[in-house]
Amino acid sequence: MTLDEKRATIGQWLRETDGDRLWDIMCAQRGPDSPSETPSMSSAEHKAAYNGRRKRKYDTVEVIRAASFGGVVGGSARSHQGDTVTLPPESEWDHFDRHVERAARILWFTIEIRPLLRLIRHGYTT
Repeated sequence: MTLDEKRATIGQWLRETDGDRLWDIMCAQRGPDSPSETPSMSSAEHKAAYNGRRKRKYDTVEVIRAASFGGVVGGSARSHQGDTVTLPPESEWDHFDRHVERAARILWFTIEIRPLLRLIRHGYTT
C-alpha cells in the first residue's frame, strides 16, 4: 500500500463504527503540549517546562503507545509497559487529558487521579 492508500484506509476506518474511539487512541499517541518550552524562557523555566511535559508523557502517552497498535512506536517516541495512566483532577483537564481518559478506558487501563494541590500563601488558599 502507498502512503496515500493507507491514509485513505485510515480515513475510512475513522468514518465507521468506533471511529471516534480509534481517533481518541490516535490522539493520545502524541502527547501534551503543556507545559511547553518557549524561546523566551530562562534556562530554569525551560528545564522546568520540559521536565513537566516529560512527566505528563511518562504518566500517560508512553503506556498508551505501548498498548495501542501491538507495541509499534514510530520515530524516537518513548514507550513503556503498563496499564495505568495518571491524570490531574478532572477540573484541571485540558483537551489532551480528555483524549487520554477515553483512550485509557478503551484499552481497559486503570485511571489514577492525582490529588488537587493547593497553594497557600499568606493565609489565602488558591
